Amino acid sequence: MLSWTEIWFMAASAVKHMALGVAGLGCEDALVHLLNYVWPNIFETSPHVINAVMEAIEGMRVALGAAVVLNYCLQGLFHPARKVRPELTMFI
Repeated sequence: MLSWTEIWFMAASAVKHMALGVAGLGCEDALVHLLNYVWPNIFETSPHVINAVMEAIEGMRVALGAAVVLNYCLQGLFHPARKVRPELTMFI
């Protein structure tokens, strides 16, 4: 049976490949939906999952544009919880 870490690693890798595969084809709504599933996993502690999630977010940056990912980062930088802010400084 797979652990949650392995499942999230495979899911983030699949999202990355889907985002890069449909870049420029007008699937932005579906990609934003997938980004909403991937984004909370930046708080994972496993190095493999963190790397896969960062790659998925980079794929979303290519497919959606930097402005969309920047909006997600800015929302986190002004989040009321202090634990959220240090995690998002790696994007800037």
